Amino acid sequence: MRIKNRAAKSVQQDNKPYKFKPCIFPDDFHLIVDTQEKKPLFTRTPGLTLTRKTLKDGDYSIKGFENCFFIERKMTSDFYTYIGVERSKTIKKVERMSQAIQDHDGFAALVIEADIYELFSLQYYTEMTPEHAAGFITSLNLKCNIHTFISNDRKLLEKWILDRAIKFYKLKRGLTK
Repeated sequence: MRIKNRAAKSVQQDNKPYKFKPCIFPDDFHLIVDTQEKKPLFTRTPGLTLTRKTLKDGDYSIKGFENCFFIERKMTSDFYTYIGVERSKTIKKVERMSQAIQDHDGFAALVIEADIYELFSLQYYTEMTPEHAAGFITSLNLKCNIHTFISNDRKLLEKWILDRAIKFYKLKRGLTK
């Protein structure tokens, strides 16, 4: 079966990635970046208002929705520490986020900035295996209703996060259905 979608065709041309249109931000939309985020995303996003603030849970949130919109970001080594050495702390955080999204009709996600093949390869600095990683992600999705997205492309991570943040904001503010 051939795909006749022009957008899909343009993605494949000359192995160049599709260039997404810039986001249109609603009035008063502020993305919050946790103060502990060392290599934050969105350093060059035109029109986006960023606020650095200490967040209890997650690395990114939306002003006014800090109690129900959470994006946690990890890189490969952070992720394996997150599910290994820091497991008890992680479980408490995941349970808080899961309860908050349930109580407030919210949204939570874990974005992992990594090559998917690298992420699911043996890591020499930990006893955790790719099966542990896959099991943790599956549990997040199915038991906790926490979404996941994995990519080593920072622009794609930014796009994924902003799409959800803007849609969530608009839904909560009654700006869209």
